[in-house]
Amino acid sequence: MIRYIYILSILISLSGCGSRKLVTKEYIRLKGSDTMKVLASQWADAYMTLHPNSIVLVEGGGSSTGFKGLVEGSVDIALASRIIRPIEAGKMAEKYKSIGLSFMVAKDALSIYLNKNNKITTLTIGDLALIFNGRISNWLVFTDRFNPIIPVTRPETSGTQLFFRRHVLKGARYSDKIITLTTTKDISTFVAKNKNAIGFGGIAYGDSVFHAPINGIYPTSQTVKNDTYPLTRYLYFYTIDTPSNKVRRFIDWVISPAGQLIVSQVGYIPLWDE
Repeated sequence: MIRYIYILSILISLSGCGSRKLVTKEYIRLKGSDTMKVLASQWADAYMTLHPNSIVLVEGGGSSTGFKGLVEGSVDIALASRIIRPIEAGKMAEKYKSIGLSFMVAKDALSIYLNKNNKITTLTIGDLALIFNGRISNWLVFTDRFNPIIPVTRPETSGTQLFFRRHVLKGARYSDKIITLTTTKDISTFVAKNKNAIGFGGIAYGDSVFHAPINGIYPTSQTVKNDTYPLTRYLYFYTIDTPSNKVRRFIDWVISPAGQLIVSQVGYIPLWDE
């Protein structure tokens, strides 16, 4: 009798275990724009707090690496600080019969970083083109200081580097003497330590540097919203095709008021008026 009761209790226990619903984690993988890495990480942390069953993984490396990850199937969302290039869309079409879907998720000013000891009051788009293609190489052109200009840029995988080349250099090549650094943070740190350096990156980076006005207009939330700052751009999510439910829920949250509040907190400009 005792043995019968013991076996019955085991069966009841096992039956109870079987009735419990197993919780499976939903993984959402993001990769790409270094400009967006800090912002995407903040989105990920907030979203996982609200949705404990979701795991949102964020990796930088440049916009090109995000598009490459999409084609390879290693990521769900590509982070991009530029629009997709025809060659990248072509690779998607060849493999997936789709050229991808884009979602605008924030606005940004491509800000020009100067050392805080630099006395320049303003630069023009033309000035920047001549500096970064190497035709102007000394600050004496703009100030009373005879010092070499040290321009700094990002690698070719960077969407920010490509955006600058398209909109400032008008497709021309960068100077052969330009210094290339891996991340936006590296550039802002370098400029902060070198009074003759000049670089560029997202408006949310570079508290330790001076964000120079272009054509007399400073990169601010207001000038980006009304598009008066000359180097205003959108930041994007890209997916291969119509997102799966878990990815769609994340994207919907990012562009909601809650997600856009984080855009402001990080230092970028939300899509909607606050």
